[in-house]
Amino acid sequence: MAIDFSSLPAYLRKFLLSLWAGWKITSNWTEPLLFMVYLIVKPLSSVLILIVMFYVITGSFTGEQLLFIYVGNAFFSIVRAGVSSVWVITEDREWFETIKPIFISPGSYLSHILGRTSAEFLFSVFSSVILLVAGFFVLKLPLGINLPLFISTIILTLIITTILALLFCSVAFFVGHGGEFIVEGASGFLYLFSGVIFPASTLPTFLRIIAEANPITHLTNFFRASLGVSAAPQVELWKFYLISLIILALSYFIFNRALKLALKTGMFDQKLGH
Repeated sequence: MAIDFSSLPAYLRKFLLSLWAGWKITSNWTEPLLFMVYLIVKPLSSVLILIVMFYVITGSFTGEQLLFIYVGNAFFSIVRAGVSSVWVITEDREWFETIKPIFISPGSYLSHILGRTSAEFLFSVFSSVILLVAGFFVLKLPLGINLPLFISTIILTLIITTILALLFCSVAFFVGHGGEFIVEGASGFLYLFSGVIFPASTLPTFLRIIAEANPITHLTNFFRASLGVSAAPQVELWKFYLISLIILALSYFIFNRALKLALKTGMFDQKLGH
């Protein structure tokens, strides 16, 4: 049965259609069941490498360090969805050459970006849940759950992911073939300085300042705390929400300014992959 989107507001219609397109593009138009298998196997295989490395170093499959690293990696894949939003601009402009018709279609271009990014966000949340379930039942990791804190953290992660999408897409308007380097470079930086694989307190002083100033470090701690992993968030949850909403408003302003500048200079639809 076909879904009728015609009665919805233009921005919501564009968001939902872009969400659907994000599903199709990411899954390469394959069958949903087959793609679900991929979403399960991919994170499990990547974390298996991590577990083997941990065993080689420590000689054990247990311990607080493994729990710390395992949960941190399960969470980081969600955050990375915001950085991956750069591919929306790259694909629309450089590969599919559809950025102009998408931009002039009803609804804002931001609705399209958020729709595509939301698809990645949902895939990442699904993969993270699979990792946590496998860790609990297969590896027997002592995971608990504080449901209110867990839900609040996921909502907060959605806000942070949106902030990352707005900021990185603002840069992507003016970057062509180097889009993949933005994704990999930013992901690597956040991975190292967000307390994913080791506590920020173990870093040298000048690097610890960077890590502690990084909001994703505190967000990672909230996620660990919601699952009963020893983590001490240094910021109260309501304050973190307030700060995140302020940054979200600032990111929205930056995105609008970048979009207007890209349109004014002609770089919005100019192919830069030469």
